[in-house]
Amino acid sequence: MSMITNSIILFLYFIAILFAVSFITKPKTQEDYLTANRSVSATRMAISIATTWIWAPAIFVSAEQAYTNGYAGLLWFLVPNVLCLFLFIPFAIRIRNKMPYGYTLSEFMNKTYGKRVKNIYLFQLSALALLSTVVQLVAGGKIVAVMTGIPFWITTIILGLIALFYSIGKGIRTSVSTDFIQLVMILGTLFILVPMSTDLVSFETLKQGFKGINNDITLFNENGITLMLTFGIPTMIGLLSGPFGDQNFYQRIFSVKRNQIKRSLILAAFIFATVPILMSTLGFVASSINFEAQDKSIVNLELINTFMPSWAGTLFMLIVLSVLLSTVNSNLNSFSSLVVDIKKKPKIKDFKLSMVLLTIISIILSNIPLTIIDFFLIYGTLRATTFSTTVLTLLNVRIHESGVFYGILTSLLVGLPTFIYGKVNNITSIIITGSLGALLLSGIVALIVTYLVDLKIARNSK
Repeated sequence: MSMITNSIILFLYFIAILFAVSFITKPKTQEDYLTANRSVSATRMAISIATTWIWAPAIFVSAEQAYTNGYAGLLWFLVPNVLCLFLFIPFAIRIRNKMPYGYTLSEFMNKTYGKRVKNIYLFQLSALALLSTVVQLVAGGKIVAVMTGIPFWITTIILGLIALFYSIGKGIRTSVSTDFIQLVMILGTLFILVPMSTDLVSFETLKQGFKGINNDITLFNENGITLMLTFGIPTMIGLLSGPFGDQNFYQRIFSVKRNQIKRSLILAAFIFATVPILMSTLGFVASSINFEAQDKSIVNLELINTFMPSWAGTLFMLIVLSVLLSTVNSNLNSFSSLVVDIKKKPKIKDFKLSMVLLTIISIILSNIPLTIIDFFLIYGTLRATTFSTTVLTLLNVRIHESGVFYGILTSLLVGLPTFIYGKVNNITSIIITGSLGALLLSGIVALIVTYLVDLKIARNSK
């Protein structure tokens, strides 16, 4: 299809989404806007969690890793993506039981430790929402630019504004309701495109692609170890800590019916897994035929545009848009929920204003020349900075407020910059040190500071 035709289809797709949103009941209260009155069923919430978790990396990184590093790269991405949802179950139940009418993780930490800890969590959660939105705009902008001929910087503006327009009016209900439509679009399209791709090769040829174009990587040979240190472990750290430090998940945990948290997360894990598995098939096919991708980060699109009918590329564009809109919509809603920790008596207009602010900043940052994987790994490392303290708190391990604050601050100021430095300079030892530092430093420092405070109190009492 021509670029003009793709542009028209893009426009019609957005109109259809906006039309669907128009039927959603307009919320009148904070409770309804942020949590849908805590009445969402397990199935609807599972679809929403899975669709939100199917963000740009699930579409592009899975295919890129399958193409370049074969099954080893795919496993390092897929396994922690699914496992994290199972690991989060007992902690999700616990925070909902501790704060049945809560809204945010930072709110919970405020009640547990106080304002200073709340503020550092607010900073991290806000930064995560921003980075996640940037990743979506970069990925979506690239695809739309290729398919329509519209300059990249303009596509980021268009996509950001469309996501804002359909998110701003109805709150979390918009996300939960439209996620179903978008999941049907994603899975339906993949079940068309993946069989078409496998028709390009025999099964024996396809098997040759399971090692990727590098063709010398297994999980634990020399190159496999390098992959594990530079990609696998940072990815695993970022993904396993994902739900624990992501307000998207907490907003959904506070919105689902209280007795259906476990069911919703288990079902979401299985729904999600189908997408990177199907998408990786395109990477394996590309590898098996020695396809030379111009841009490895979008190898799936290049394969489709080269070997399939033009309408297949249009369908793929709609997948990307569905992923983009779902995750950005969730980010905007989760970011708006953080307002309850900033203003004492926020109004719905305050939630809407926060969405506008996030959209503007995300559009600006999306035009910084970094790759999807760069943003993804930085995002994951940032997310890990609060993992240890959050888990320790939910496990009822006694930590002093100063320990939590200085622990997270250490992770942010030492672990995260170390990782970024290692990534920029491609130094494996520093990359892994930064990743582990971001994950562990907050908890280690928190426990040390708690011990020292207790020691000081004991000495003073004597």
